[in-house]
Amino acid sequence: MGQVREEDRDEPTRPGSRRAKPPSTPGEATMQGTFRTPSLPRHISDVGSVPRVGDCTGRLMTGPQSIGPGRRTGVAFAVLQLVVLAWICSCVEESLLKRRKTMSKLQFRPHPATALALAVAVLAAGVPSAIARPASDSFLESAIRLDRVTGDITLPLYQGRHDGDTVWYIITESSDQKQAKRLGVNFAPKLANALGTAAVQDARLVNALTGKPVAAASNPVAAASSLMSRGVVLDFDGTVDFSPVRMVVPDPDNGFPPLSFRAGAVGDAEYSPLITLGDGIVLNASQVANSSGLHDALVHIDRQAREVTLDQFNGFYEFDAILYLHQEGSIELVAAVEGSTWAPNLNAAPGLGSNDPDSARSAIIPIVNGERGVSNPDRQGLESALLGEGDPLNITQEEPGFEDGEVPYSPVWDLHLVVWTDAAIASGDRHRLTDADEVADAFVDGLVVSGAPDGMPNDSLGGLRAIGAISNCPVTFNLGPA
Repeated sequence: MGQVREEDRDEPTRPGSRRAKPPSTPGEATMQGTFRTPSLPRHISDVGSVPRVGDCTGRLMTGPQSIGPGRRTGVAFAVLQLVVLAWICSCVEESLLKRRKTMSKLQFRPHPATALALAVAVLAAGVPSAIARPASDSFLESAIRLDRVTGDITLPLYQGRHDGDTVWYIITESSDQKQAKRLGVNFAPKLANALGTAAVQDARLVNALTGKPVAAASNPVAAASSLMSRGVVLDFDGTVDFSPVRMVVPDPDNGFPPLSFRAGAVGDAEYSPLITLGDGIVLNASQVANSSGLHDALVHIDRQAREVTLDQFNGFYEFDAILYLHQEGSIELVAAVEGSTWAPNLNAAPGLGSNDPDSARSAIIPIVNGERGVSNPDRQGLESALLGEGDPLNITQEEPGFEDGEVPYSPVWDLHLVVWTDAAIASGDRHRLTDADEVADAFVDGLVVSGAPDGMPNDSLGGLRAIGAISNCPVTFNLGPA
């Protein structure tokens, strides 16, 4: 993988770009036998302060706009203040509670006192001319930083063991709601459907110094507390070889599929990012470093501070722009193109071509032959990405959170390739797709076809076919309307 200092690692090579109208220019691709994909044009800020995609100036839209305070004297004005205060209080609370999806316990529900305090603060500066929508939704409460320059996310780093060797990993999901809340990660109950398959590896809690097993936690929250303790580590059945050098040689004309490729990390026969402690709960715990090297998406690691910074991809969900990690792929082509770990066991997760509650999967939809051109607002697709123009801008079927009392989200993405037809291209119907239902409609209308004609049809996507491959890509942020 080359020599990279832990405290100053260059960003790994991978396709990178942002939504339409990027405020900066993507990096250049280097064509020297292997493919060095460009860096993301970034225009996102720290956690909780992320400007919407398309705000080309990079201005933060993180709070209410206000006008000058003016003079505040007299009894009449005092009465007016109280009236305005009550109006602002209701507006602030309504603005904070207004979300596109109901997030149940994962949703921020302000206490009336919170709205009152915000209203008082606003009134001190003057009556607002507009209440701005929150600039983004952060799904991973455990996130430490979202770098405003690079767009990379910094997460807690956990220590583990495998066969006496130290491994380092992250946690992004739990199938138990209380445990997910304690860890500050996504709640993904569908992961439990993979229990008993090769998609979930066994692990156990052991003493960090002696390696001896510790008493089993009495409940999921206690298990989460043990994981967060430096005195206890996870002992994994499987691990990753990070020593291979990732290589992707694009087709010179169309980019995808590549002429040749090699994954930069390979899981062993037991490895999967999904693990269980034997308590009926599944964690998504991707390994990112060990003595063999580092994950290809790893930007910076600080073992002492227990922090790791990872690269992310841009994508879409229901016409919103999202950010997601790229950690594992179940086939080598996916792992090589993404810069993730090749983990074949993931494909044992049940629910191929299904988003039903008994499936462990949800769909992700890469477009193969979308429009090209770095400055083209309709740019999208694997061809464009491998030609160095930016991220493929995939569409996810779900995002974290409750919907109609259920959580359909899973980071175990079931790949459904989509290809625009020659007729659709000739008629000018090809455009950027940003919603799974929009893709399904285009498929039913014959504008696009499945990239896997013999794959499993997915009824929830109008019969679009799954290719039989998995990408483990936890969603971290919703950036608002694309």
